[in-house]
Amino acid sequence: MIKELFIESIRIFFGVPQLLHYHIQRMDRTGLAKGFIPPCLPDLVQIMPKELGQKVVKCRILYREEIEEISFAEYSYRPIRSVVPVRLPAGYTYSYKSADRRVLDELRAQSGADEVLLVNDDGLLTDSSFSNLALLQDGKWYTPLTPLLEGVRRAYLIDQGFLTPRDIPLSELKQYSLIRFINAMRSV
Repeated sequence: MIKELFIESIRIFFGVPQLLHYHIQRMDRTGLAKGFIPPCLPDLVQIMPKELGQKVVKCRILYREEIEEISFAEYSYRPIRSVVPVRLPAGYTYSYKSADRRVLDELRAQSGADEVLLVNDDGLLTDSSFSNLALLQDGKWYTPLTPLLEGVRRAYLIDQGFLTPRDIPLSELKQYSLIRFINAMRSV
């Protein structure tokens, strides 16, 4: 039997892991929903290559009951110059940060754009292929009420009162002056 694997991508900013509490909460929710006890995280700074200590680092953890793999790499932003809306397959869900991202990767690749705005069956924005969304309207930031994945940066920004969740119909996208792609590695 093949067991689904899950990912946490943790930002380590100049030697300090960011939003660690939110990552651990998500791992716990994933384990509870999927029927396993997630592993405890090791001291990431202790095991990170020393040459990455003064950089912005992406720590990628592949896990289920045990940690399967931990990798560290200097983080670099992928430029996004073109964006198109794409309908999600009917009934598609990505509630837990699974290592199986084939559907999301295929939607982006087939779009011909650098990134996609994913739209659900109700015509509402959810996420992009790799991040949650933050949209600016009249000086206030909003995020889709029903994302595919409740990301750690999104949760943090909601808790801080910076982001307000609400339904964002694709038909109303022009009412927003700016879109930001947010995830553990990228903030507004």
